Amino acid sequence: MSASVQGKNKKISSVLACALTGAGVGAIFSVIRPSGGFAGENQAVYLAGLLGLIVGAIVSAFLIDKKKNKIAMFLSAALSLALILGGAFIGNTAVFSVCAALFCAGAGIAVTSALYTVQSWLALRKGLACALVLGVAGAVDGIVLSMLKNGALDASQLTTFIVLGIVCAVIFAVSAVLMNTADSEYMDSLYDPQKVRILRSSIQFTTKQMVSGKHFKQLLVIAAASFAFMCMVCEKITALTQVKQISEYQADMFSVYTAFAFAAGCIVLGVFSDWLRRKLTFMLTFLIMGIGSWIAYSFVSDMFVVGAVTAAFACGGASVCLPAVIVDFYGEENSGKNIGVFAACTFFVMGVLFVLSGVLMNTTNGLSFPFEVSLLLAVVGLVIAVILGRPSVDLKYKQEALDEENKENALEVEEDDDLIEDSDDVDNDDD
Repeated sequence: MSASVQGKNKKISSVLACALTGAGVGAIFSVIRPSGGFAGENQAVYLAGLLGLIVGAIVSAFLIDKKKNKIAMFLSAALSLALILGGAFIGNTAVFSVCAALFCAGAGIAVTSALYTVQSWLALRKGLACALVLGVAGAVDGIVLSMLKNGALDASQLTTFIVLGIVCAVIFAVSAVLMNTADSEYMDSLYDPQKVRILRSSIQFTTKQMVSGKHFKQLLVIAAASFAFMCMVCEKITALTQVKQISEYQADMFSVYTAFAFAAGCIVLGVFSDWLRRKLTFMLTFLIMGIGSWIAYSFVSDMFVVGAVTAAFACGGASVCLPAVIVDFYGEENSGKNIGVFAACTFFVMGVLFVLSGVLMNTTNGLSFPFEVSLLLAVVGLVIAVILGRPSVDLKYKQEALDEENKENALEVEEDDDLIEDSDDVDNDDD
């Protein structure tokens, strides 16, 4: 088999493995989601799951930096088996929360590794690449929620958790076997200036440079503006169910609709971002959120589901653009570590937003409040998207890099001198 055929087969198997990983992540998220899922309104479980996602993203960033991607995926497979233990203690919030932190750590490791790997193979279609992972995750989340609603799955039965745990473990283990990262030679061949006109980052940013720059903060604001409304909608659905303003059936259907809308937003806006630009896609995302929020705010009694679905669609678009922008802005060399750190920060922001939205929902009555806030968030996100530009390396870091390079060169010269001295001593001994 020729090298080109082997490379093509490796690309196909890796991309499919990343999409498969998204399916496992979606199944795990359906367990901890704050409305419609297994945990229901249990905030402790959701926050424990977010903590696990944060730890998982950081662990994955470390392992990817050490070129141990397969170990990361096998670790995520092992951690996903905590679903089985959690099912045995579904009635014990403390134990189930610990289990949620463990299997969500596995999901955090898996999704970070998949986003890094799939973008290395589909470097010219990063939006589509991220959509294959996150879009599949959203779709599977919706499918699992539908099965819960229809009675095909029972959240109170240990058998359900055993099946989910085994399925996720097998998915992540198979992905670990199939998943390979594209090498630098393949990446260089993609960016042949005679074939493509896609701008490639000429500077490879370290994680320290990324985190300290203003563009990193701007991207976090975009993430916060995108996810905040989703957090509030989930909280509002739970609150309305508790006071009997909507039935449990309606709440379940809202959750199913938002999950599928998220998946649709990932695919549609992800592909759109490759066709046009990521910046314009962010702007379109917040325009969609603003329009949907205005419709829901104006006709709130009849249009709540419209606002929720619109926000989920926009959130899906932002979700696929954010990891793609990390590679666009900061280069491929440290992309695995950079994606992991950004994902961890995003999960932390989601936790803070979830707590704040819970406080706000408990102090407000009626349906309109989430849409009032979302209009403001849409404006803030749109402004940040307009001013967002490519980062440049600060002169301080340029000097640090130069000093580090000079230091390495000096060490190489010293080693060469030592070798010359040793060879001279051997010659003298022979004489």
